[in-house]
Amino acid sequence: MLLAALAAVCLVLTLAHGTGVSRWETLFTSISGQRSMRTSEGPGITVLIPARNEADRITGTLLDLRAQSLAHRHFQVIVVDDHSTDGTVQLVKHMMPDWPELGLLRLDHAQGKKAAITAGVEAAHFDHLLVSDADVRSGPDRLSALRAHWSASDADLLLMPVQTMSMGGLVGAVQEEEQVALLAAAAASAAEGRPLLANGANMAFTREAFRRVDGYSGDRWASGDDIFLLARMQRSGLRIHYLLERDAVVTTDAMRTWGKFLSQRIRWAGKMRAVGGTWKQLPLLMLPLLLLATTTAVIASWNKGADGLLAAGLMALAWTIWAMPIIRLSRAAWSFIHGESHVHSAPRILAAALAFGVYAPLIALLALFMRPQWKGRRL
Repeated sequence: MLLAALAAVCLVLTLAHGTGVSRWETLFTSISGQRSMRTSEGPGITVLIPARNEADRITGTLLDLRAQSLAHRHFQVIVVDDHSTDGTVQLVKHMMPDWPELGLLRLDHAQGKKAAITAGVEAAHFDHLLVSDADVRSGPDRLSALRAHWSASDADLLLMPVQTMSMGGLVGAVQEEEQVALLAAAAASAAEGRPLLANGANMAFTREAFRRVDGYSGDRWASGDDIFLLARMQRSGLRIHYLLERDAVVTTDAMRTWGKFLSQRIRWAGKMRAVGGTWKQLPLLMLPLLLLATTTAVIASWNKGADGLLAAGLMALAWTIWAMPIIRLSRAAWSFIHGESHVHSAPRILAAALAFGVYAPLIALLALFMRPQWKGRRL
């Protein structure tokens, strides 16, 4: 009866998991259909772009911002250069004469992304700020969507969607699938009042809120500007919203090699560990491994007795309860990204979810011991 008892435990856990994911799917679907009313009213916005050695990518980011439908008098862009050693500064200076709203702020020495954001917050002309990575692309209504939401809400921190673009190949497909799932989890958890994730490539806040939590004061980690700020604002009881509008999406390229993918994910897991997120989510991350291990044990000791049949039946039910809500949530997220006519492949969703269930716990464990470099710095 041991296998049947273990299978019953798996069933209970998947019921709890499936209930939570189904709730997320309902919340995600309800908020993804909303769109803030575009009006002539709203706050001015300062876009902060911390940059270090981004000469190969920053031009596209700046051109997208210059092409925004929002009138230029309502926003400014400040590139905060963190002691770049390539042509980043020269590229920005080249664009400045024909774009009065573009500014350049240079740090005296390499201090890190958080220091760059802090310096930009203090230098900003407007009190509502958008932090953007230097390698993202966006549509022309990104700032209009942000301004409209802010004009209709009192959000202190606005989380916004990021899409990973695959350049082909398995490594790109894995990241594309993973990012869609993370987008769904971030939006849905924020909608239920318990945001789990933030992405510094597309995140906005008010200067007052930033100062109220004392910015990044006392923070010794080189990475994690997004999740650290989210944690501080949550602890302070500030208002956190998720702007789930297609116009607000930014896209970023996937890592091109497995080595770069692994290094990035270890860095992400490390910053989650720094705010206690890794241990909080470990039971959730371990569930697919538990299901796989139990299923393997059932198959290995298969017999025609009642215990084996009961265990097999319970595991089949557990897998179904685990899979169906994931498929629905992922399809909702893919429809948000690609349009309602897009129906994503269920086998691909499940393959990606299983793969994530295997490598995510391993990466979480590696993050306990490994300190990869990022922008030339140890975390």
